[in-house]
Parts: sequence; structure tokens; C-alpha cells
Amino acid sequence: MVKKVLVDGHYGAVSLNIGSILGGRKDLEVICLEDKSTFTPEQRVNLLNTADIVILCQSAQTVTQTMPLIQNNTTKVLDTSNAYRLAPNWAYGLPELSPEQRRRIAVSRYTALPATISTGASLILNPLVKAKIVPPYHPIIIQSVVGYSSGGTNMINMYEDPKRPQGLSSVRIYGLDQNMMVQKEIMHACGISYRPAINPMIGDYGNGIAVCVPLHLRTLSKRLHSRQVWEYIVRAYENEPFIDVMCFDSSPADLNGFLDANGIVPVSCELRSLSGGEEDIGDFGVTAFPTSHDVPCVGYRIHTPDDKTMTIATDLGVLTPPVHEALSGCDLVALESNYDLHMLRSGPYPYYLRSRIESQRGHLSNDECSAKLLELIQEGCEKFALCHLSQENNTPQLALQTVFSTLGAAGVVPDKDCVVQTQRRNEISPALAF
Repeated sequence: MVKKVLVDGHYGAVSLNIGSILGGRKDLEVICLEDKSTFTPEQRVNLLNTADIVILCQSAQTVTQTMPLIQNNTTKVLDTSNAYRLAPNWAYGLPELSPEQRRRIAVSRYTALPATISTGASLILNPLVKAKIVPPYHPIIIQSVVGYSSGGTNMINMYEDPKRPQGLSSVRIYGLDQNMMVQKEIMHACGISYRPAINPMIGDYGNGIAVCVPLHLRTLSKRLHSRQVWEYIVRAYENEPFIDVMCFDSSPADLNGFLDANGIVPVSCELRSLSGGEEDIGDFGVTAFPTSHDVPCVGYRIHTPDDKTMTIATDLGVLTPPVHEALSGCDLVALESNYDLHMLRSGPYPYYLRSRIESQRGHLSNDECSAKLLELIQEGCEKFALCHLSQENNTPQLALQTVFSTLGAAGVVPDKDCVVQTQRRNEISPALAF
């Protein structure tokens, strides 16, 4: 069933791009009310009440005027302003805070999307507060720099005006009175009781943000090395598909001496939304297929110009028929081998997280991966890459040992009958020609 999504308003970086982000989805009918003058008030009210999902991209004042117009009990509302971020009957839209937070968002009719600074700071602080490394009363200083699109259409127009003031070319500090909604938002999201001091800056670029939370290790509740603090953050987001924790050993040279606020996705990169059958991207044919996970995820089957085929599939709780179909007949398979069952059950993860990983909407174990590789070898595939190995619940050696034991029991000789390689974490793995 096609869902109707109404984007009401045209305010800030998210709303400016949301139509194009959702436009390629065949399961959604997207209507953008960027210019209210093209719709009568009655037409707008009708759209607000007939949509399955309404995304409010307006100022906080306008949002509070819009909400009473939605008079049904079914429409789900996502608000990008700060009008309801602290409201008790609204879910705070940062699911990575906890499994409970993700469940609340899933069942709530109303979700308030977090501010950019709050998103970055909360994702850093939340696991450390939960682990009692950072006490709730700890004095915290947050530094950030953000592109001018975060200020909405007025600031975008001001920065992109050819006759703009010369002062806009430099980084500008704001929030000097330390009386910002985002401070309360971070306290609410992380469960801290002491208002953090924030040093926010606007940069002369469009999109992107960098947030930094410096910590004096000697002032924390636990005596930890910086690597140990990093390990807590890694464990917190190990199974989160939209969070990538940088390698601890990344040197300043790896970053060219800087951490760019807008360099994650280069402007020159073309972003494509895939749905349905094979689509041409350059000289390659690419097919996306769904995987079984507790958040929406996909794998990819790629057809090369020289008529070879490879498939990459991770975030798999179970090998569903679409996954089986995508893996069949490939020249190269990159398949998840996430955890060793014994390591998982005897490791530091709490019960709820272990259960999630083992479930049909979690991850694929070494044993499950090995069984599938044997099946694919019998079908003619000879080259495999083991992907998404857990840092806490697996090792490259253990993953390979499990595969080799399964293959050996069936009379398959690795490096003769097939090639199996574990992919490296946070660095480029050796190429597998196919």
C-alpha cells in the first residue's frame, strides 16, 4: 500500500532536500507544500488530515498553529522545529539513544526531530552517561560548527546574497548568552542534570556539522584511558547502521590535520535512490534487496561491465528468500559473519542486546554464514568476503576457522576450491579479483 507523505513548509537544509530524498520511493506518494499560495487554506487542511505522515518543516511558531488543524487520530507527525522536542507526549526522534527510544518512536503518533548540535553531542555523551563514566552533574563544554542552512531560509538567503556583508566570510559565534533550547534538549536526551556550556559557530558553507565534546579524563567517574572511553562508544553503536565510529588510531595525517564539518559526502558525489529492479549506475547494473534487520536495511547485487556479478549483504537476522535469490549465481559474495555464538553469550553485552543480535532481525552468526558459503560453493561460487565482524563478539581468525571447519567437513579445500577473506575494519582490505 502506497503511503501519502505531506511535507508542509520549506525551512532549513532538511526540508530543502526532503522531497528529493523521498521522491524515488515507489511506496510513497510525496506532496510538498513549499509555497502555500498555490493551495487554499481548505485544501491545506484537507491534505493535513488525509496524509498518512505529515512532516512539518516550519518555524516553531507556525508549527504550533498548524497542529490544531490535524483533527484525526491516525496521521503521524514529524516536526523539524524545536516546538515539541521537550513535550512529554512527543517522542524524541533519536532512536540510537536506546532500544526503548526506538520502540517509542515506532509507536508514537508524534515525533520531534532533534537539533543538529543535540544529535552530535547526545550521541557522544549518552553512552558515557549510561555507563556512569560521565556523571549527570559533570560540567560539560560542547563545541560545534555548522553550515548556514541550519538557520533556515532567511539565513540561507543572507549568506547566498552576492551583496552580503563581509563579516559573513568568517566563522561567527552565536548563543553567547548561553540560553539555548538545545542545552535543555541535550539534558533531556542524555539524562544529565547540569546545563552544558555550548560554543556554537556558523561557518560560511551550506550543509554539514562537526560537534566536539572535550573531556578531562582525570575528572571522570572511572579512571580510564582514552581508548577505553572510545571502546564504550564503539559498543554502543556497533549495530547501528547509520553511525560509523572512527578508528581510534586515526592519525592527524589521516584527516589531513583537520576534521571537516562538511566533508563526509563530497559535493561532487551523485546520490541515487534505488527501488525495484536493476538500475544502471555508470557502467554497472545495481539491484537493491531488503534484508531482515530491526531497522530498514538493504543489500546490493552488482552486475559489472564484463558480465560478472557480486552481492554484498550485511545486517541480516536471517537469510530470507530475497537474500537467497540475490546471493545465487554470483562470482563474488560479501556476506555478514557478525558474531561467534559462544563469545556473544559469554561477553559483556546485556541480555536484551544479545537477544536482539541473535534474533531474526539481528545479525548473522559465523555458523550461519559458513553454512551459506558451503551452499554457494556447491552452486559454483568461488570467492567470498566475510563482512561486518563484531569487534566484541568475533575475531577474523575465529570467523575464518568456523568457515574452514564447515568447508573441510564437506571436503572443500580453502585456497584451492575457493578463496575466503575477512574484511578489515576501518581500513581498505586487499582486493578480490573476480
